[in-house]
Amino acid sequence: MHIDTAIATFGDGIDMLAGSIETHMGGRVARDIERVRLERIAEGVPAELAARSARWPWLHTGFDMVHLAFSENCDVASAAATYGSVFEAFDIGWLWIGIGALPRSDRWQTQARSSMRDDLMNVMAELTRSVMRSAHGSPVEWIAAHQRSLDHTSRCTRRSAAPRASTSRYCLWRCANFAI
Repeated sequence: MHIDTAIATFGDGIDMLAGSIETHMGGRVARDIERVRLERIAEGVPAELAARSARWPWLHTGFDMVHLAFSENCDVASAAATYGSVFEAFDIGWLWIGIGALPRSDRWQTQARSSMRDDLMNVMAELTRSVMRSAHGSPVEWIAAHQRSLDHTSRCTRRSAAPRASTSRYCLWRCANFAI
């Protein structure tokens, strides 16, 4: 994709999410952003800067949201809300933090961690696309229709106190099966 085309495709959506991603995603993401924002304000950071910096770690997911909105012909806010619903339904926050905590003391561990994070992002995008294309596009209906399997997946993947590479890979495999 040419840079001008990429800017035209992603620019407005990313700008919108940069100011409100927590509103659209809700759940754990919104709570995390609010917690970090308040901590930074308490440390003397100006409110607007505190809010922007608290959103920053989550904004790279915005590219998937904008791409989904573009490819599924919906608005970015709807794509972000569906993405957030999927994130919550699969308790991706636990896996997100676990992958971030994997060791990276050498280049191979760093590469494995990076690869696993990329795989997680791809699975999230495909799960969101699957939800958008089924159950009349309603995350609530899709989650209700799959609640038993979601509960089972959550129990299976949360057995260890902290994810290891093998546990994280298994969880990604379980989640990816929903997108098929």
